[in-house]
Amino acid sequence: MASDSPPATVPRRRLFVNEWVEARPSKCGSNGLFARKLIQAGTICCRDHPVCLSSREGDIARQLPQLDNLDGLMQALVENAAQGDDWCKRALKGEWQMTYVQRHLDVQETTDDDLPVWCKKVRMAPEEYNLLAAQLQSNVAGHVMEHGNQGLILNPRIRLCNHDCDPNTHLAWREHMGSNIHAATNHVGEESKTKCTCGAGDYLLIAQRDIAADEEITFSYMGDQMRAADDVERRQEVIERRWGFRCKCDFCEDQLKITVSKRRKTS
Repeated sequence: MASDSPPATVPRRRLFVNEWVEARPSKCGSNGLFARKLIQAGTICCRDHPVCLSSREGDIARQLPQLDNLDGLMQALVENAAQGDDWCKRALKGEWQMTYVQRHLDVQETTDDDLPVWCKKVRMAPEEYNLLAAQLQSNVAGHVMEHGNQGLILNPRIRLCNHDCDPNTHLAWREHMGSNIHAATNHVGEESKTKCTCGAGDYLLIAQRDIAADEEITFSYMGDQMRAADDVERRQEVIERRWGFRCKCDFCEDQLKITVSKRRKTS
């Protein structure tokens, strides 16, 4: 990933997310989320509801796309964008669109003959379909709840948040927060007090410590897994294999120094 920030003479793009957070270009070369003002520890600085789809055509009941139904998520994302959901639009095209790993794109082989019916209805070309499939592989996660509901998760706001092995927020899930989610009968991204019938609840970024104004907001894509210094190289390999970048955060760099020092002492 690139490490240079945009030149000081170029106006920086900014996208309002909420009173706490905005999106901007990150020094890593992609977009990121940044604090608009001081965020105190414990603050929910971003709340998001995953893209979901109708259970059946014409049915207002919603559900998450099943874990093996990436095409269903693709369709829901495109349809929501067509209905006016600005966050779904941004995920698909333009300066805030989802990133992808080249090897994920290289293995996509959908042709005109293979395109699903819904793609033909919206005149989506095979190249666009393959790109979207590659983008989603780097931006989705699996979701499993206590009562067994599971599916693919794409959070259209939180997907802009970059990784750090020692982050300043953690990703949490809460069932039915009741606001800032898509309504059961209106999926165009408007604020709503209606609980979505998909049952997926909301995903939250919660500050783990005070976050200064203009500081980038991060969470660990690995959660609490493999945080020990002895695991740093394996952790970097997992991140690179899954998300396509070699993590060089301060936490990794410090742990690598410890690992190298231990090897020298034992050699």
